[in-house]
Amino acid sequence: MPSADRRVYPAGGGLMQTVIYCEPDCLQDSEVQAGIQYLQSHIYSQGISHPSALCTTLRALEQRLAAKHSECLTVLYLTYLSDVHQALIARCLALCPMPVVVVAQTFDGAALSELLSCGRVTFIPSSLSAARINSVLQLAQLRFAVATVNLAKTSQLQETIDGIEVIKQAKGLLQAQGISEGEAHACLQRQAMAHQLPMAVVAKRYIAVTLGTK
Repeated sequence: MPSADRRVYPAGGGLMQTVIYCEPDCLQDSEVQAGIQYLQSHIYSQGISHPSALCTTLRALEQRLAAKHSECLTVLYLTYLSDVHQALIARCLALCPMPVVVVAQTFDGAALSELLSCGRVTFIPSSLSAARINSVLQLAQLRFAVATVNLAKTSQLQETIDGIEVIKQAKGLLQAQGISEGEAHACLQRQAMAHQLPMAVVAKRYIAVTLGTK
């Protein structure tokens, strides 16, 4: 039986680069050193990822991630996960959605809860051995993929809800001119069909013209 493909792929295909951030204190830990060495050499030699980039300051990490033009996977080794780290990761995810693995010996509960809520961050308490790195990276990518799908569904649902509210508002403006709700709905529907546009778009345009908004 052929072995499973263990390489790290971005959604668009091709290999994904791994970016590592490690606090200076963590670099003294032999297990962390082994993990970083594995990420920098073994993963690349097996064709699992492009060469890893190592950052030892948050400024360098943020600059590297902000300059990325392709998808990457980020691994952070921390002694303590604080709200500063949470805010930085949130900014980076806003710029470029990516799988993130956080390995921290201790953590701020509120910061951790905020990070995990987006679904794109995988948290490993205490330590991460080199032997577990492949499975953890695969888990991180799976969590990222599921979170991306769920966020897209949530966005679509919100658009649907917003569309219903816009149509309701437009019908209210039409009813103010002396027609029934059914007639207002039919009017918007006819315009949507005539222009081959969603009713919500027609409703939004009608509201903008009627109220003089954009």
